[in-house]
Order: sequence, then C-alpha cells, then structure tokens
Amino acid sequence: MNKGIKKINIDEILKLISNEIDYKLFGDISDNVYITNAKSTLDANKESITFIDSSRTKDEKDNWSIKSKARVIITDIESDIEEKINIFCKNPKYVFSEIVNNLFLKKFHEFTHPKANISKKSFIGNDCYIGAGVLIEDNVKIGNNCIIHDHVSLKEGTVVGNNVTIYSRTVIGNDGFGYLKQKGMSTINFPHLGFVCIQDNVTIGSNCCIDRGALSKTLICRNVKINNLVHIAHNVTIDEDCFINACTSISGSVEIGKNAYIAPSVTIRDTLKIGDNSFIGMGSVVTKNIPPNETWIGVPAKKFK
Repeated sequence: MNKGIKKINIDEILKLISNEIDYKLFGDISDNVYITNAKSTLDANKESITFIDSSRTKDEKDNWSIKSKARVIITDIESDIEEKINIFCKNPKYVFSEIVNNLFLKKFHEFTHPKANISKKSFIGNDCYIGAGVLIEDNVKIGNNCIIHDHVSLKEGTVVGNNVTIYSRTVIGNDGFGYLKQKGMSTINFPHLGFVCIQDNVTIGSNCCIDRGALSKTLICRNVKINNLVHIAHNVTIDEDCFINACTSISGSVEIGKNAYIAPSVTIRDTLKIGDNSFIGMGSVVTKNIPPNETWIGVPAKKFK
C-alpha cells in the first residue's frame, strides 16, 4: 500500500502511539529514520513499515522478522534485530492500522464536486466531502466531517450524523418492498412515509441499499460498520457497535442489539430480534429470535454449542 509518497519520521510514529498504548522499542533511532510506505511483511523495502501479528506461529514470526526488508516492524516479539526497528506491543495489527490511517492515508478536506446534485432544501454541515454524481434530495440533513463518495444517493428526509463515511453507489432512503395482493384488485405497495436515520461514526460500504421506514424510521446507530453489498429493509434498527458484513440481507422490522457481529451472506427474516453481543456465522439463514451473547450458524440457523 502506497497512496502517494510521504516521508514520515519515526518520531512522528512514536508520538502518535505513545498517547494510546504501552510499547517497547528495539533498535537504534539515533539517526533520522524515515518511512515512506506501508507494506506486507515480505513485500516490504528499506523504507517500509509493516506488522506481524498473533495469527502467525512463533517460528513464522522469528523467520519473517529476519527475512523482511522493512525498516520498522510492529510485532509482539521482544527482539532486537540488526538494522531494524521493532516496536513491541500487544496488538500489532491494531497499532499498524492506527499509524497508517493517521499518517499515510489520503485526507479528505471540505469539498463539493461541481457535478454533485444537491437540493437547496437540504443541509450539509462543516468539513464535508461530497463526491461527483452524488444526489442529495430535499430535506436531507448531513452532519459535520462526513465523506460522501461518488454517486451516492441520499433520498428525501434522510438524516446523517457526524463523522459518517458512505462509499460509492450506495442508495439510502428508497421505498421498501411492501407489496400487497388482494384478490381481484391490483397489487399495491404499502406507503413508505418514514425516513432513514444514520447516527455518528457510521461507515457504509459501496453498493448498499438502506430503505426508508414505512410509518416510522430505519435506524443505524453509532459506530455501526456496514460492508459492501448489504441490503437493509424498512423499519430495521441496528444498535451501536455492530458489524454487518458483505452480501447480508436484513428484512423489514428486524431489531439487532448492541455489538452484534453478522458474518458475510447472512439472511435474517423479518420482525426478528437479534440480541446484544450475538454472533451469526457465514451464510446463515436466521428464522428465529437470537438471545444475547449466543452464536448461531447454519441453514436454518441454530445455536452453536
């Protein structure tokens, strides 16, 4: 990974992490040490920072530490390797992510692309980035420090909190799928008069669809992270700190509790309740309520013992 050449001094890295974690430093930093890129362990060069985490065996860690050409390695191995700087900490992957996110990745500054289509009846907060082809309809409210990537559609009445990121081609606030059949009469869709509310610090991936509520709202609470290609139907509530993985389909009026983890390609039937801290395994089809603190997997999903 190398998004533009930057020269980051090792002192900047240590200053960043010293505020949050305890670490030990192995290696000589008396000379000015600069890093210009972040790469995987064996692809690294003499100007790279990399990490080796707990998913590796001790032999792999020792071997990779020596083989890697990276100048700086974040690791849970307490060792001093010649011509390398090792930052020893408990969670190398997390610390590596913190460094790269803050020091290497592109920062989005306040900007509205001239090809964005924004209603004059909408409201956009401070320091927001609005990409090309974005559609923002009437009465949409967007908070501060939001990033709305290219070709996102925010339909009428959508509310977006602060520090929200929405990736390309996601559509938020369309009518839900509530079609009704009556013998001898034409098919009609139940009216969708509600809206979508997205709270602070939410991330929504590309090509997602989140439907407006029917007579109330669809609610995505604080710190929820949603992967690509997810469908969330009308009147769904997803509580704080949930992870919703790719290709998941959540039917109408489902309530998902705090800190739930939904693996890829899960299907959840309408009106169900998913408890706090629950875990639903990959590809599961959920047809029953799931109590808090339980793991369910399978088709149909059952409690994993």
